[in-house]
Amino acid sequence: MEIENFTPLHEEISPSKEVHRLLFHKLFVMFFGLIFLVGVLMGGWYLYSNTGLLASTNENEQPSPVAAASTPIPSPSTMVEQPPVGLDWKRQLNNECGVTFFIPPAEEPYLIP
Repeated sequence: MEIENFTPLHEEISPSKEVHRLLFHKLFVMFFGLIFLVGVLMGGWYLYSNTGLLASTNENEQPSPVAAASTPIPSPSTMVEQPPVGLDWKRQLNNECGVTFFIPPAEEPYLIP
């Protein structure tokens, strides 16, 4: 295009640089806002699906009772050697976890008044 034939647009018709800057800022904010929104939605969906809230629960259903755990019979490979303790120590079974503890006698040096 030759400079002689070029006629610039009037200021009312030509877009200003400020309008372009404002449009760029709007697109910039909308783009990153959309990315943020998608991230929040995906994170919320991930947490919601992993907490078990998506499982359908019927209000009429009764929860099944938890069966009592049977005490396993120890195999020779799971037997633990008994520590060397005194003859006056007592063995006590904890019913909640099924573990046996050695309890020292209630006298010095085990019991400090």
